[in-house]
Amino acid sequence: MYKNKVSPFFLSKGLSMLPCAPPRFYSAVPPLCGSVEDWQRQCDADCRDIGAIAQQLRRTALTIHPLVQRLSCKNQPLAVLECCTTLAALAEELEQDDIPAIQDKSPY
Repeated sequence: MYKNKVSPFFLSKGLSMLPCAPPRFYSAVPPLCGSVEDWQRQCDADCRDIGAIAQQLRRTALTIHPLVQRLSCKNQPLAVLECCTTLAALAEELEQDDIPAIQDKSPY
């Protein structure tokens, strides 16, 4: 509505700047290195990252599938013909094997 301008409402109140959002609460003290909380935080981050990698592999497989289908050399034993299936299988393996393996490997 008022792009790059201060709205008349704020000017009528004597404000020359837009109000900022209240700060979010962040813990001032991070968990101690090697503690259960630190391990859990790192485990959660690793699992999220592995899940994101699996999703990216699936998106890549979907993106390149039409390119693979256009190839005229489908009757030859080329690795490129199996790459979509391989990427999807790798994504499934990450989600079904790697994430549970990280979650089960608790040092405590």
